[in-house]
Amino acid sequence: MFPHFLAGFVLLAGSASAQTTYLFENHNTTVPGPGWTQDKINPAAQGWIQSVDLRAWHEDEFTSVGATDDRLISPSMNLSAAGAVYVHFYSQLNYAQWLANHPSTIGDGENDLWISTDNGVTWVEVWTDTRIVNSTDWSTVDISSYAGNANVKIALRFYGTFAQEWWVDDVIVDDVPTNPLPPPAVWTVNLPAGNVPVSSFSACDDFESYAGVVPNFMALTAVNGLTGLPDVEAWCTIAGGTTAASSGIRNLEMGLLPGSTNYHDVRNALVIGLDGTGAGLLTVDFMGINFGEEDTAADGVWVSSNGSDWYRALVSWTVIPVNAIWNAVSVDLTGYHAITNGPFYLMFQQQDNFPYNDLDGIGVDDLCISASGPLGPTLTKNGSCPGLIGLQITNATANAPVALFYGPAGSFTQSSPSRPCQGIVLGIQTPHFVGFLTTNASGQTQLQFNAPSGACGVAVQAADMTTCAASNSVTL
Repeated sequence: MFPHFLAGFVLLAGSASAQTTYLFENHNTTVPGPGWTQDKINPAAQGWIQSVDLRAWHEDEFTSVGATDDRLISPSMNLSAAGAVYVHFYSQLNYAQWLANHPSTIGDGENDLWISTDNGVTWVEVWTDTRIVNSTDWSTVDISSYAGNANVKIALRFYGTFAQEWWVDDVIVDDVPTNPLPPPAVWTVNLPAGNVPVSSFSACDDFESYAGVVPNFMALTAVNGLTGLPDVEAWCTIAGGTTAASSGIRNLEMGLLPGSTNYHDVRNALVIGLDGTGAGLLTVDFMGINFGEEDTAADGVWVSSNGSDWYRALVSWTVIPVNAIWNAVSVDLTGYHAITNGPFYLMFQQQDNFPYNDLDGIGVDDLCISASGPLGPTLTKNGSCPGLIGLQITNATANAPVALFYGPAGSFTQSSPSRPCQGIVLGIQTPHFVGFLTTNASGQTQLQFNAPSGACGVAVQAADMTTCAASNSVTL
């Protein structure tokens, strides 16, 4: 609608440009995915398979199989017109010490990213996993040196005899150097019937007023950790009473049934329905007690906007010392502002195989949620339209990308889970993406451009891509 305005923006922004995605694969359909192939050097190996949580998975195979050397190979990408090109993927490593390059290695394993420009005849290693602890992280690999090639393939290469395990999700090839948001985990949990304002927890909630009865804005889940089916020995209650609460007599308890000797994995969760409209950035504080929890993929504090796709804000219960003493825990939801500026769910989840207060179990009490108010990037305008306009962005994340949008004033919610900043609300009815600006060490950046008469009356807004906080909008 305003092509000259957009062209001026891109020209004067310099580094600002629209994102181009050359490849995306989340492994949700099959492994190998559509257009992908697998090359197994050892035909006896199982190779890359799809895990139950829909990721590409290569496990540590039986020693009798011998060495596994397996490549999960992408379709061909035409990068002949590309400039900067980056590969992003979200991966989990287990048995880190079995990596050959580990400083205390006891294995010969390798996780690598390979690249080919001749249809897989020859390969070049462009990245190798150097983690020294088990973790789940984004990796970004700059392959800009391969731009200009019309037939580029990448391969996730796993090697090992007695080795590591590797899960890979959301493989993305684009022209953006920053990592995307972490992909959500999918948990099936009971959801509450209602939502209450986050201000309801500003004075802290010690679970006393409920007398052990779950209110309509809370829901409990107690299931078998393997099957996901209800389990009578999964212990999840807000009545407390097994041990002393942090305050009062009641608190959330999660673990295996106290006194049980039928040791098996159970998964427990408390989900709270909240509404963060207008609250700004959120911090969750609570008292926690840890009776010996080991890490599992289910553990921690999670947030979700739809009750299905969950983002983990606290990645491990091991932040609470195993000392049977209540400890203060603080969880910053700043990075999840995109899904907490309206109705959302907050979940405390635990999985393990021993009874509460007997080698396992997590307790939560005195839950407080504080809101900072509508903080985030601030957009100011100098000059008048038509003519020379100066835009300045302040209060954004330092040394980080800020996205610019323009369009008619109104309201737009980014609701797609496959795009960054799900849940962010813009004051633009139909936003047009202009490009990215990079802030300085003070969280500031600016842009000047000549606005034609056709741009007058258009709304402009910025979004901090690190916190997913939107600025105010200004009118040209």
